[in-house]
Amino acid sequence: SIAGVVKGPNGQPLANVVVNVYTQQPFGLFPFPMPIPVKTDQSGAYTVNGLGTGVYKVCFQDARYVFPYLCYGGASYPEDGRDVAVTADATKSGINLTLGTPDFPNKLYLPLASK
Repeated sequence: SIAGVVKGPNGQPLANVVVNVYTQQPFGLFPFPMPIPVKTDQSGAYTVNGLGTGVYKVCFQDARYVFPYLCYGGASYPEDGRDVAVTADATKSGINLTLGTPDFPNKLYLPLASK
């Protein structure tokens, strides 16, 4: 599992932020198949279960598009995000992110299909 908290620029917890997990495949990064999308709760917390041992990238999308799409490590694209190493049957916690940081203050953002 991967777990953490997503906050806004003033430290407030952000609810309903979509959590996207990517895994490396032979032809590049691909979304990890999740039968039910994972979103942050009212306290900004999330947990992604069902992951096997491996290295993942975690990205966050504000459902309201107030804050830009951002990946763990501060990257705009999954391939540039920080690796999150997971061991099966263990929880990797502390994968936290603040959206709307000074680099991207409250900009309207619409995700694009490609770089």
